[in-house]
Amino acid sequence: MPQLNILLLLLAVFAAPPVQSAEWVEEPRRILALYTQDEIFEKDKDFFFHWIHEHMELPLNHLGLDVEYVDADQILPDLTKRKDVRGIIIWSGSQVTYRRPEQICKWLKTAMHTGKKIVLTGDFGFYRGKGKALTIPAECRLLFKKFGFQHRGLISVDPLMVAIGAADKSVLGFERTLDPSEEGVVPLVQLEKSARSLLRLDLTESEIPRTDPVAITPHGGFAFHPFFFYQNGDTEPRQLRWIVNPFAFFEKAFAVQGLPRPDVTTINGRRIFFSHIDGDGFFNRSEIDTTKLSAEIFLREVIKKFTYTPITIGLIAGYFDLTLFGTESAIALSRSILLQPNVEASVHGYSHPLNWRKGEVALKIPRYKMEHGREVLSSGRIIEQKVLQGRSKIRLFQWTGDCLPFAKTVEMATRAGLLNINGGGGRFDKDYPSYAYLHPIGRNLGGARQIYAPALNENIYTEEWTQRFYGYRDVIETFENTGSPLRVKPVNVYVHFYSAERYAALRALQQVYEWAISKPLIPIFTTRWVETANAFFEMKISRMGKNRFRLEGAPQMRTVRFDGEPRDPDIKRSTGVLGFKRELGSLYVSLDESASREIVFSKNARPAVWLEEANFEITRWREAGSGVHFEMQGFGGAQFTMRGLVPGETYRVLGPGFDQRLDADAKGTLRVRVANRRTGLISGEVRVEAAG
Repeated sequence: MPQLNILLLLLAVFAAPPVQSAEWVEEPRRILALYTQDEIFEKDKDFFFHWIHEHMELPLNHLGLDVEYVDADQILPDLTKRKDVRGIIIWSGSQVTYRRPEQICKWLKTAMHTGKKIVLTGDFGFYRGKGKALTIPAECRLLFKKFGFQHRGLISVDPLMVAIGAADKSVLGFERTLDPSEEGVVPLVQLEKSARSLLRLDLTESEIPRTDPVAITPHGGFAFHPFFFYQNGDTEPRQLRWIVNPFAFFEKAFAVQGLPRPDVTTINGRRIFFSHIDGDGFFNRSEIDTTKLSAEIFLREVIKKFTYTPITIGLIAGYFDLTLFGTESAIALSRSILLQPNVEASVHGYSHPLNWRKGEVALKIPRYKMEHGREVLSSGRIIEQKVLQGRSKIRLFQWTGDCLPFAKTVEMATRAGLLNINGGGGRFDKDYPSYAYLHPIGRNLGGARQIYAPALNENIYTEEWTQRFYGYRDVIETFENTGSPLRVKPVNVYVHFYSAERYAALRALQQVYEWAISKPLIPIFTTRWVETANAFFEMKISRMGKNRFRLEGAPQMRTVRFDGEPRDPDIKRSTGVLGFKRELGSLYVSLDESASREIVFSKNARPAVWLEEANFEITRWREAGSGVHFEMQGFGGAQFTMRGLVPGETYRVLGPGFDQRLDADAKGTLRVRVANRRTGLISGEVRVEAAG
């Protein structure tokens, strides 16, 4: 009988289906943007001026995606060797876009076969020919039929001929109401069974009774003109609106639902706030006191008044090589500014190039012709030697003028260990009422990356410093609109020294700082944000099923965001996770400084102490009994909230400059608020322990 039982057991084991071992699967984040130089109307033919970069890349960044630009007229990359590529985005501006559409379609066929998503927007650009004699190459017809649709050309319509049959309101009508007859033409698109329509138009007086110009397919998706994006260049400013919700549409088309997104807007549950100043106007006389330089007024009225605000200041180094400006008093003033406890020293070029490609400069220096190495590398050394006298190092270069350096110039800065910022920006206010006016995190230049300033400076708000000198106060509206309902940008107060030249401009700047310090933000130096921006592109994300996510590299990235995630992270089973905060319909997960972290969701999470938010950065987080110990680094009075403590327990909270006894509430929440007593960067150990 025992032998029979053993035999039955062996049969059961070998007859059972094999258990599939779970494996980590890397989630690629790179999107290839296919474009042609004919689509760029600027003489430079730089993709900076392409509409994908200007309008589309920011929503893709918000979804955690990184964009690489591919010129359709050059040799196309071998997609069989690009495991880092998640998909391809195309935004065509005409029906005839490519010189060799059949070659592009062969390339896209390889993309489909290797599992990469394809997203088509704007016009269907795969026709060839002229006038009415347009045809789609056979290679392309077969490809897109397999993709999930057939494009049958355009049809003229009037309001009596077309009506909305069905529209997914979570995707359509985002910033502009759908009007199917507005442009008098609609594309004729027939879906295959595999595709899911997001917009169906019913047609009369047409051989085809319906068209579906916006849809998701197993291989990606498409949103064809005029139901994707609206623009009117006949107005000033140019009017732009998203008809399709780009955040919702790209999330579906690139299948990134449920994945963590590296987030450059938030640290420890608080929106990031940083400020940087360009050196222009340092030596201008101020109307506030005509006996003083604008730099002296800036020191008195900004730096010393907002002592709990970290400010990064980039001086123009060439001034110190000129007899008129390189005086002992000027150097002493510069040193006084850069060595303030709330100031971080940076550099803003040597001669302040106005046009990096043409070599035009703002500061005329005898016998000097613009040289990129002197502008980028030598300028910082001049500030270190003449102004700082070895007391600190320059780690950041602030681009000047048009902020369009050559790729080799950015690479030069990167190889030298310099971070960089400026260019980009954008507005989102009553005059520019769309996410389409906002630039992305930066510009991918192959061997290096230019990081953009998140916001525009006062030069733009004052019509290039000619009028409305109070105009910079309007930046607050952009800060508000980029913080809610979606948090797509940090708060970046960015001006020049000449803001202290005029009463109205100085008061506007003070109002902006006052607004920022009244909000629950985390203030950091500019270099720290640029490190975060670079880390966005460095992080690798893997998943095991739907409950475990591994984040590798990018230790300077301290937040990932899950959109629409109802579950809480299991702090005990996760590694490198400090805590989380729910805000704006998203789950912001705070990370430690490790190079590898893991986020785990589980149904039976064990109790743990965790951080909800803090206005300072945290390292060396470790549990200590029913409390925690950690190192803090920040500005102003410490503010933080912890959860998971013993309800009703009294805790001693000990840190740099404070020692308090506080009670956790009935839910185990402890809120700590310390009054401002010290200026500059505050660091030290914090202990949260049961008082006993």
